[in-house]
Amino acid sequence: MSSQSPPPVQYYELTDFTFHNGTTLPKVRLAYQILNPRQEKVAVVHTCFRGRISNTLTHADYALRDYKVIVLALFGNGESSSPSNTDNFPDKLDYMDCIKAQHQFLTEELKINEVDVMLGFSMGGQITYHWITTHRSFVKNVVIVCSSAKTSRHNFQFLEGPKTALQNAKDPESGIRAFGKGYSAWLTSAEWFDEELYKKAGFETLEAWDEMATWKGLGF
Repeated sequence: MSSQSPPPVQYYELTDFTFHNGTTLPKVRLAYQILNPRQEKVAVVHTCFRGRISNTLTHADYALRDYKVIVLALFGNGESSSPSNTDNFPDKLDYMDCIKAQHQFLTEELKINEVDVMLGFSMGGQITYHWITTHRSFVKNVVIVCSSAKTSRHNFQFLEGPKTALQNAKDPESGIRAFGKGYSAWLTSAEWFDEELYKKAGFETLEAWDEMATWKGLGF
C-alpha cells in the first residue's frame, strides 16, 4: 500500500432515479474514490459483499499503478445509497440498478467512453459479469475473483442462515454478532482450521481469531 493518505470518498448524486422494481426516489448517491487520477487508462473496481471503499483491494499501487482506478461502492453498502442513509430505499435491489447509476456516472460525470479493465470480487464479480453482458463494447477486459455469474443453490442456502440470524435477533448488536458467527466458518476451508493456519495470521488461538472474524473483522 502507498504511504500517502488515500483520497477522500466522494459522492455523485442522481436525481429522479427509478429502480428496477419501479421505485423512484428524488435523489440517490453513488460513492466513489479515484486513485492515480493522472493516468489515462481506466480501471473500475467494485466493492464486494459488506465491502467498503476503504477495505477494497484496488491494486492501484501494483498491477494497476498505470491505470486511473475508480472504486465504486454498490448500492446498499452504507456509502452509496442504502437503507441506512436514504429514506424509502427499495426493499429489493437488482444489479442493473447499480449498473444504471454507475454508467451514468462514468459517461456523464467523468466523460469516460471505454473502461480498459473492470475488477470484482464476490458480489463485485457478479456485477462485473452483468456489466460485460449488458455493455460489451464499454468494457474491454475483466478480472473476476471468487465469484459466479449466477448464485448457486448452495450459496443461496448458506446465506439464508446468517440472514435469518439478523431477522430473528433481539437487538441489532446481537444480530450482527450472530451473523458473523454464522458466516465465519465459510471464510476459509476445513483444512485451514485443522492446520491452525490462523496462527500464521497472528492469532495464537481459535478464540482470538473468532473474535476478529465474527466481530471486528466484519467491519460493522
